Amino acid sequence: MNTHAHMGTPASAGEAAEGLGREPPATMGGVTLPGKRFRVERTDDRWREYGIVSHFGYFEAEDGEEVPRRYQVIEIDTKHPVTGKPIRMTIVKGPSFRFVPNEVAREIVSRIAEEHGMRHVAFRMKGTASVLGEYTSSGLGMFLRFVGSEARDVRVGDPVAIGFVAGNSVDGSIAPLSFSGFTLRLACTNGAVATSELTAFRVRIEGGMSEVEDEIRRRLEGLLQYMEDEMETYRRWTTMQVDDLLARILAATMPRRYIEGIVLVGRKGTAVNYAHVDAWQAFNSVTDPLSHRNLEARRREELLLRLRRAFDVWQAVREGRMSVDEAEERLGIDLEEAPEAREP
Repeated sequence: MNTHAHMGTPASAGEAAEGLGREPPATMGGVTLPGKRFRVERTDDRWREYGIVSHFGYFEAEDGEEVPRRYQVIEIDTKHPVTGKPIRMTIVKGPSFRFVPNEVAREIVSRIAEEHGMRHVAFRMKGTASVLGEYTSSGLGMFLRFVGSEARDVRVGDPVAIGFVAGNSVDGSIAPLSFSGFTLRLACTNGAVATSELTAFRVRIEGGMSEVEDEIRRRLEGLLQYMEDEMETYRRWTTMQVDDLLARILAATMPRRYIEGIVLVGRKGTAVNYAHVDAWQAFNSVTDPLSHRNLEARRREELLLRLRRAFDVWQAVREGRMSVDEAEERLGIDLEEAPEAREP
């Protein structure tokens, strides 16, 4: 089908297919492309009931010649999930980009979480539009957090539950159908994530939605089992004391404002001294500000992953499973340049 679609504020799917309507500028990655015309080769309207239609084709060159590279133009004409205001947007993506509407993702993930006896937990993130913190300000990206109903003591009186975060978007701002595991310390609602590939994954959107749901279910079972095993790591940390090595690793890998309760960092960014506490207490001293400060979601996850990687590497060195040189390579730091910290 070689009909024209005019890009800009989305027309109806029919107008897009027949080349009717206005001809405002197209938008591509936030860059305005005045007067561009998009030649539609095929249209996918499987998500029409959610106000989303995808067109596949190419932009015409100014001289009318075909531009070899293909694109996918996603027209969105729906309502913001929180404010109820209309969302009318045209997004340009590559032809291989696949997505599911947030409503569909939410239904599937909630059903699977219920099968595992997990409950939805509201939370707020910087850059989100609602008190629940579930949607990005545009309304096109979504985060959902689920926590298990059962908690296990890392030590007496210190219960920790496991959970997972599901992310989705129709514009790629959040990886569609992406998942990561975390643990939640109930005493102070600190959240932490692990670094293994088993605790973060994306599901390819292929085949029917029943196949996609089965794949999510299968992958989540593995993730949750791994998070159960994390409890043993935490219990091990209660028997290990913070030392000079951990202090220097944290000073070299984490922003000082998050580790100031454990490590005193000097002007040159090196560890000066450190607290006499066990690793579990130190870990939670850092996850506390990371969990409760108003951070952008991706930044929070990045820092939590970095923190967990630092503790994992330190533990491996302490237990003789990794050399200091290997630790430096794994973390991308040079501990030789960092002077030894002193224990207060």
